[in-house]
Amino acid sequence: MVERFLKLYEAYHYIKPSLRMELTNNNNEDWWLTVYHADSETVIFDENDTSLHLLCARAYIALVEWASNFKNLEDVEANLK
Repeated sequence: MVERFLKLYEAYHYIKPSLRMELTNNNNEDWWLTVYHADSETVIFDENDTSLHLLCARAYIALVEWASNFKNLEDVEANLK
């Protein structure tokens, strides 16, 4: 799921360059993932989890939901390889 999320993020970022992502890991084995759109100051996803795969799966869903508001991002997910 990590690779699929990163592919989707990259595809959206190509069209919306102000899309930002921050991924960190702390000493407690937690991953923290934040995805936001800088131009609109919209936080799309901001959560942490011990499982990077589950975190990326939830972020993927949030990113697709956010993208559904933009006509130019409609077909991006369907065209991922």
